[in-house]
Amino acid sequence: MMMEKERVLVIEDPVTYATLVRKAGLDPRDTKEQDAVPYYTKRANPNYTPTECHEIECASDKKPGTLLVRQNNVETFSYIPVANIVKGQITELANDEVDIITTLLQNFLMSLGGKNISIDHKATKTEKEKQEWINKTAVKVGKNKDGVTATGDKEQEHTITADGKTTIENAESDWTQASHYLEMNPFLANHFIAFFTQAKRGALHGKVSNHFSLTIKDVCTEKYTAAVELAGKFNLIPISLKNDFKKKVLKEKSITICWLYSVDF
Repeated sequence: MMMEKERVLVIEDPVTYATLVRKAGLDPRDTKEQDAVPYYTKRANPNYTPTECHEIECASDKKPGTLLVRQNNVETFSYIPVANIVKGQITELANDEVDIITTLLQNFLMSLGGKNISIDHKATKTEKEKQEWINKTAVKVGKNKDGVTATGDKEQEHTITADGKTTIENAESDWTQASHYLEMNPFLANHFIAFFTQAKRGALHGKVSNHFSLTIKDVCTEKYTAAVELAGKFNLIPISLKNDFKKKVLKEKSITICWLYSVDF
């Protein structure tokens, strides 16, 4: 299910919104068909906070017909116009998603407390390549005790991402903050709800290591492709741009980002 206000359609007023939806063959009264929450430029928007309104207006310049995708960062959020995505910026968006997940993971693990928190991630093209990297890297994770560091090695494994490693020597637990990080990112929550519960109960001891993956296809399908499809359905973008975007998704869909992490409890 789409996160609330993940996609935002900037429109003049409820009448023009209803007309746009009907032209797409949908019924504006059926909330199940409303794939994007409307933001009106000519009336109040009680469904949005003042901060959200400000960010939406900055991203769209209050131009009716603009479709925005919400990007949740660690403590902030931003909105990205779909047009930017369609015009060939899938690479940057994938990088943004990887960076956000990495930072969220770092902050989440720090909020659990523990020592020698280590996070590594890499772009892989095949399951064999991913497993080889996991096997090679797993023994090294958590060994660096030089404090908070990030590798300067930005060698591109693929155009969509750069490898990176972060280590944290020591951190104090903050369970409220840890829960907040999981609420901010459903993808992260899917992998760490049980881990969070065990850590909070004090059931984890010694070094805990694991890994998880995210395919670029999943990133595109869950967020950006859905937005592009909606923009096409409402005739907000040309068919040619929609087709270009599909080609980019198809080209990058086999890329998987794998994260490997370790924490001493």
